[in-house]
Amino acid sequence: MRLNKYYLISALSVLMLVLMGSAYRSDDFFLIKKNFTLFTEVIQEVSNRYVDETDPQRLIRHGIVSMLEMLDPYTVLIDESDNQDYEIITTGRYAGVGIEVGARNGRLVVIAPMEGYSAYQKGIRAGDIILSVDGISVSGMTLEDLNSLIRGEPGTLLILTIERTGFEQPIEFELIRENVQIKNITYYGYVDEAKTIGIVSLSHFGQNASVELRNAIQDLRTQGTLDNLILDLRNNPGGLLEEAVKIVDKFVGPGIQVVQTQGRSFDASFTSSTTEPVLFDGGLVILQNNGSASSSEIVSGALQ
Repeated sequence: MRLNKYYLISALSVLMLVLMGSAYRSDDFFLIKKNFTLFTEVIQEVSNRYVDETDPQRLIRHGIVSMLEMLDPYTVLIDESDNQDYEIITTGRYAGVGIEVGARNGRLVVIAPMEGYSAYQKGIRAGDIILSVDGISVSGMTLEDLNSLIRGEPGTLLILTIERTGFEQPIEFELIRENVQIKNITYYGYVDEAKTIGIVSLSHFGQNASVELRNAIQDLRTQGTLDNLILDLRNNPGGLLEEAVKIVDKFVGPGIQVVQTQGRSFDASFTSSTTEPVLFDGGLVILQNNGSASSSEIVSGALQ
């Protein structure tokens, strides 16, 4: 009898825990629903009663972006209806001045200028804080809004005002928009006459970056012995995670865990490991600077 009572008490305890958990989840959903209702009412009031005409879609989008910015600088919304951002990520093509921008400490900064384009040629540097574009202050803007200002028709003038460490006054640059093709590899060759030390400058982790790296290494081997390799990731702001994993694969043996992402649910977790034979096993040096981020850091950390 005592045994049965014990089982009964244990069962009741489990049931209470389950019910408490369900209540907690229900409260969460109730708060979400309540705040959605409030959000909808505010949007309607602003749309109908604000002194100036408003764009409800823009207000809602700004609300979503601001919510994500509260989490961290790297959680962003990519709208599948806006193919431009997806094309830039995958193909690396757009019209602009050749800078990668990001958010740091609540301010919009230059992550990296791209060699060969207007921003690089005029002297824009990684770490420059963007103050305005064509006289329009970027204070409080989202990355999406800033990119919309910077991109435009090729051949048009853009005035970029920045704040730079060591300078008391803002600096103004006149830049020309042009068709930008983000290259994965901007240069490869030998740094010594004996052709034993090669260098590959990897500026982006776009589509086929790992294939281009493989081809560069194979080409270097036809020109020299390639005993050592310098992998230059300076001013590389990142790109596709799967390409970063494939690049690590060229330097370490199969079965090495490169990256693990973890979410609150099991389905949100992801682990990626190397699978290919080693392509290069000589001496390896990696170059980085404050313009190296995201996938660059993953590659450097995995190879360290």
